[in-house]
Amino acid sequence: MDEREVVITGMGAVTPLGRDVASTWAALVAGTSGIGPITAFDASPYKSRIAGEVRDYQPPASLTAREASRLDRASVFALDAALQALEHSGLSLTAENAVRAGLVLGCARPGETSVWRGQEAFWRSGEVSAGYLPRTLANSAAAVAAGALGTRGPAVAISAGGASATAAIALAAGLVRSGEVEVAFAGGTDAALAPAALSGFAALGLLSTRNDEPERASRPFDADADGMVLAEGAGFVVLESEELARQRGARVYARLAGASSLMEPNVSTPSPREAGRSFRAALHQPALMQGEIDYFCAYAAGLPDIDKMENAAIKQSFGEVTASKLTISAPKSMLGHMLGASGAIDAIVCVKAIETGTIPPTINLERPADGCDLDYTAGTARPLLVRNALCYAYGFGGHHVALCFSAP
Repeated sequence: MDEREVVITGMGAVTPLGRDVASTWAALVAGTSGIGPITAFDASPYKSRIAGEVRDYQPPASLTAREASRLDRASVFALDAALQALEHSGLSLTAENAVRAGLVLGCARPGETSVWRGQEAFWRSGEVSAGYLPRTLANSAAAVAAGALGTRGPAVAISAGGASATAAIALAAGLVRSGEVEVAFAGGTDAALAPAALSGFAALGLLSTRNDEPERASRPFDADADGMVLAEGAGFVVLESEELARQRGARVYARLAGASSLMEPNVSTPSPREAGRSFRAALHQPALMQGEIDYFCAYAAGLPDIDKMENAAIKQSFGEVTASKLTISAPKSMLGHMLGASGAIDAIVCVKAIETGTIPPTINLERPADGCDLDYTAGTARPLLVRNALCYAYGFGGHHVALCFSAP
């Protein structure tokens, strides 16, 4: 059977910069930082006391306060972003077509907030509530989002560290392309702002300790970068066959021209060669597309070794001349690292860049680090006609994932 063309027809987001795609995108283009002091708990005992929080968050109106209290925070974010994406797509799910609609959700730290609260209760009283296990299951957020949407096809939860959402979109695209489903909701969610997670990431030496200047803490490609900043949120895209989208008169925002997901096992620091292999695998027509990528949405979390690796991978894959002309930017400079959700936001950034002809900046890039010598759109957003965009994500453990989007 011929493979189907896969298109993007809807998007939804909950981020430290906004409760939807429009507000998040406006803040990104403006170069606004969503990083600030942690308010979810007393972070004073910890080396890193800053994060990208979704502050003053209110669940969607379709969810009562009691219903929201029964769900993990990451599950509520996922439900919210998924419903936004459904509304944005204009798709109507019915009993008849819901069986041909699937969902793939990535999450790096399932139920982190509920684990924290549940363990507190256990050590205090020796018991946890009946809701503890359902809230902390790895598939909980996927099941919640699928239930809210009403999808009846496959609902899959996957975890690939910081590449979880990107891997989810790649897998969902395969389901649509093969004809297993007509529509797939794909994205990621995480709400890992809890004491143990903060302490754990800090113990690995991964977190910025620029606590007195939180807005300047996330510094991809910068010589003064001292680590990433934890963040939370969710993002979803709607993928469907182009044939169905055209039949129902849907607006197509972009094509998902290619996707790759591969493993580099048993590494502590990923290699440029394997990252580059994921870039090339995502290019639908490699010989042509390598010279036609207009925008590269970088993983770029502010981890110096990985930032340098990504820079080297771009140069090795595209060649020195093409790489020097490539427009690159790092949304994590403003959002922080949303873990399992970050790749979904990067995908949305690629689609919005195609739609609007605007590249959001990399903020806090004042003095490029050694080995980081490409065009990162430092400081200010830039107008650019984007025909093709590539986003890359790395997940600790060796996951390399890339997605290639093209104008409709």
